Amino acid sequence: MELKRRLKLLFVLAGSFIAVSYAGGDCSYSAERAVIDKAAKKAGYKGVFDIGIARFLYKVKHGAQLKDGLNYVFWSKISAKDAKADALFEAYQLVDEVIIYSLSEYSSSQNELINFTIMVPKERDDLFLEGQHLRSACHAYTGNVEYVTIFGVKRTVPFFKPVCNEVCR
Repeated sequence: MELKRRLKLLFVLAGSFIAVSYAGGDCSYSAERAVIDKAAKKAGYKGVFDIGIARFLYKVKHGAQLKDGLNYVFWSKISAKDAKADALFEAYQLVDEVIIYSLSEYSSSQNELINFTIMVPKERDDLFLEGQHLRSACHAYTGNVEYVTIFGVKRTVPFFKPVCNEVCR
């Protein structure tokens, strides 16, 4: 009886998604993550990265290397924290069929302004709306790309390719 109270299992079934939560913490590596990781590797990527795009860029800002995420698939739904953070990216410009997204938030816990910019190719038959959020849950970091702002300033930003059609079938 005591074991049942201490080890309360919660099974959530939604399609192929099975998550298991324990009373003492969350099991973020679900069956769906394993399926996506296998599909990512089959498609030629290194696998699924352990955190979402926003948290990865935050770690890079504080000393991690961008190259550590190269050719990995970033799955926004890997945890509730990552899904919430990645949903903060908003589109603000369309340049040659590539959408520029920005995330600007103030972190009171860290007492800093967090500001990231990424580029994502516009998906076929998709219409652009300023302020739209990232639509795909899976993106592969393929490197950096340079562009020129409307003021003539060159900027280099990470380029994330939507890969849901390749790995999230």
